[in-house]
Amino acid sequence: MPKVITYIILILTTVIILYPLSAIFFSSFKTMPDFMANPLGMPKSFTIDNYIYAWSKMNFSKYTLNSLLITGISVLCISITGAMAGYKISRDFKGSKYIYLYFLAGMSIPTQSFIISLFSFLKSINMISSYVGMVLTYSALNLPFAILIFAGFFKTIPKDLLEAPEIDGCPELKLFTDILIPVSKPVFATVIIISGMNVWNDFFIQMIINMDQNKYTLPMGLLKFRGETSVNWTPLFASIMLVAIPIIIVFLLMQKQFIKGLTSGAVKG
Repeated sequence: MPKVITYIILILTTVIILYPLSAIFFSSFKTMPDFMANPLGMPKSFTIDNYIYAWSKMNFSKYTLNSLLITGISVLCISITGAMAGYKISRDFKGSKYIYLYFLAGMSIPTQSFIISLFSFLKSINMISSYVGMVLTYSALNLPFAILIFAGFFKTIPKDLLEAPEIDGCPELKLFTDILIPVSKPVFATVIIISGMNVWNDFFIQMIINMDQNKYTLPMGLLKFRGETSVNWTPLFASIMLVAIPIIIVFLLMQKQFIKGLTSGAVKG
């Protein structure tokens, strides 16, 4: 009986999550009159005009390139820096626990509390509306999470696996690149997916530090569908799907590694 209740709850939760997503998906193929007549129903006839309009007329091709550039470089910096810092912290040198707690403290501070200071700092070094400024900001904000994941994972690796190569004279950098990185693929997948979603879907930070429309990312581009008195709904739904599809594809490609990373000690401290 408890299993039946569990399955019922899971099915209801899945329906609650998927229903609005499916409504957005099908509405993205409707014409505006069709959507206004039946917002939650199936399209009378499928059209891809909304996607063509969003991609070409609303400059979403440029926004997609911006999102790919900023997200790709940020995730690369987060993954590499997080892995290196997590490895050193996991070796338990003097003061490592305090450094670990310092990074953990960064996860407890809401972005809204220091957004004015962040804006002032970026403005003082002329990095407002710059790719470098955005990449550095996203890397810094997501680094504590990456360090937490990597440090927890590296602590689960037997010390014999690390000490044997060192006794044989293996340099620490070679130990890290040739031994630790290959066994850390599931953890990299976890960090890439979660930090990638954080950067790709971000709107709040972009709204504050990016004032150049030529450097808008996809979430910022969604604002263009809202006028002073109306919303262009069907192209907006198509644009939402354009934002969501790349993350869905990345997750489907890396889901096995992602799940393995969560269950192989990556979240154990």
